[in-house]
Amino acid sequence: MAFLLGSNLLPPPPIPPRYGEGMTERSGPEPEVAPSELRRTADGSRLVARWPGGGETSVSATALRRACRCAECTARRARGEPAAGPAEVAITDIAAIGGYAVNIAFSDGHRRGIFPWAFLRTLAAPPAGN
Repeated sequence: MAFLLGSNLLPPPPIPPRYGEGMTERSGPEPEVAPSELRRTADGSRLVARWPGGGETSVSATALRRACRCAECTARRARGEPAAGPAEVAITDIAAIGGYAVNIAFSDGHRRGIFPWAFLRTLAAPPAGN
């Protein structure tokens, strides 16, 4: 299993250890499942993830930029302001963050968003009823 980050092929980040044997309580939710492959398209217009078990999802750079959950973008949405950045944007770089997420840099210079694996799956899922 490996990640395609930018133009580099990197090993996947380690999965955090699970609760040890003999313990009766869990420390939190089940760990998120990381994709087995993560890459941007050649033109940077989409992020493509291949998931364990064979599923593949794709999300546009514009949708990812508009869904950014960094403090600045979250505050803008809370104030009812439109998403910052141009209407069309490309992914310029991706970098793994621990074993739970990816940081995405965009062509408008924004590079603060952290996208957990479960959030990426939600963004790539078809709308309910389709």
